[in-house]
Amino acid sequence: MNKKKTLFGSLSLLITALIWGAAFGAQSKGLDYIGPFTFNGFRALIAVIALGLVLLFIWLKNHKNKDFKLWKNKKALIGSIFCGVCLFFGTTTQQIALGMTSVGKSGFISALYVIIVPILGLFFKKKVSMKLWICVVIAVTGLYLLCVKENFTIELGDLLLMLSAFGFASQIMIVDHINKDINSCLLSIIQFSVVAFLSLPVIIFFEEPTISGTISAMPYLLFAGVLSSGVAYTLQIIGQVNTPPTLASLILSLESVFAFLTGLIFFDETHHLPEFIGCALILASIIISQVEFKKKTV
Repeated sequence: MNKKKTLFGSLSLLITALIWGAAFGAQSKGLDYIGPFTFNGFRALIAVIALGLVLLFIWLKNHKNKDFKLWKNKKALIGSIFCGVCLFFGTTTQQIALGMTSVGKSGFISALYVIIVPILGLFFKKKVSMKLWICVVIAVTGLYLLCVKENFTIELGDLLLMLSAFGFASQIMIVDHINKDINSCLLSIIQFSVVAFLSLPVIIFFEEPTISGTISAMPYLLFAGVLSSGVAYTLQIIGQVNTPPTLASLILSLESVFAFLTGLIFFDETHHLPEFIGCALILASIIISQVEFKKKTV
C-alpha cells in the first residue's frame, strides 16, 4: 500500500476521532437548552441533509457508469433500517446519560463497543482469543475504578452509557454484514432517517422544546449533525480506503481520549486519581484489543 495514501488515510481517521471526541462536549452543552430526544431528532435530520448532499455529489459523478449501484439487494436496505434502530438505541441512551455524568467518562465508556463487538460475535460462533478476554478483564477493572463510588454504587448515567455501547456494537456488526451491498453514504442516510423517525414523535410525550431553546442549541446541533455525523463519517470512509483495518480501529478509538481532554479543557471537569487510572486501563484494553502481535520467526 502506498505510504503517502496510508498517511493521508491515517490523518483522515485522526481528524474523525477528534471530531467525534469533541462532539461529546457539544452533545452535553446541547442538553442545557433542549431534551435528549429533541437533540437526537434534529441532529439526525441535519445529518440526513448533510449526507444527502454528499450522496448527490457521488451520484452525479458516477450515475453514467453502468456498473454503479447505490444498493444491490433488499437485504442491504432492510439491514440499514435495523442499523438505524440500533443507532437510535445507542445515541438515545448516550444522550440521556450525558445529562447525568461527565463528558470524559462518556467518551471512555462509550468506546467499549470496540471490545463488545467480538464478544457479541460469540453468538454467531465467532471465536474470541485469550488476548481479548484479558482485555475484557482490564476494561472491567477500569470501569470499576471509573464508575463505582466509595459506597459501591454505580450511577445511572454510567449504566446507560454501557447500554449505549451495546447499541453501537450491534450497529457495527450489522454494518459488517451489509456494507458490501450498499453505498456507505446511503446506508448512513437511511440509519439517520430512522433515528429521526423514532426520536421526533417521542418529543410530544416526554419533552416540551421551545423555539428559543432550539435556536440556542443550534450551534451544538450543527456541530453534532454536520461535523460529527456528516463530515466525520465521510472522512472515516475516505480514511479506511487507504488504512489497514487494525490501524483504522486503533486510531478511531482515540475518540475516547479526545472526549476526556475536551471535558478537562473546555468544561472544567475534575477527576480523582482512581478515575484517571480507570480511563487509562480502558484505553489500554482498547489499544491491546486492536494491536496484532506478530510472532518472531527464526
